[in-house]
Amino acid sequence: MDYRLVALRRALTVPPWAAATRVDGLWRHTCGEVFIGTRGETGYREFNFAPSGQWALYAFSDYRAPLAPPAVADPADAPSCHCQRRRNLWSLRARIPAALLPEVVSGRNWELGLTAVVEDAEGRLSYWALSHPASTPDFHDAGGRLLALTEPLAVPL
Repeated sequence: MDYRLVALRRALTVPPWAAATRVDGLWRHTCGEVFIGTRGETGYREFNFAPSGQWALYAFSDYRAPLAPPAVADPADAPSCHCQRRRNLWSLRARIPAALLPEVVSGRNWELGLTAVVEDAEGRLSYWALSHPASTPDFHDAGGRLLALTEPLAVPL
């Protein structure tokens, strides 16, 4: 996933670089998020990526019904992210290993909701998404998972 934000440097509060580890509560500050489910299934995963390089992973069986998230014992198998700033352009590139994605039921697509939390210089949060299905932001709402990603097909050569 690539997140890009155009804003004056002093207009945002961006967490400083830290060790690339799993950390809860990243959504309390500037971060990119993605919610991934399988079409027709109620379960989904939530990934958070902070400009600091820290990440979070959550699993749910249904709307806000938490499950134990998948274990990530080896750092090589963990999600990763890297943030760069060039003048007024902030970019965050995040990578999710396939083993951490929800299981794909044959013939069904993944549904993705790309979202971001942005903290301004005054500490106020704004919530960005492709769609806010309700009158208040709720990234867990399945109605916000608008992108479909189809599993690749094996094509004989």
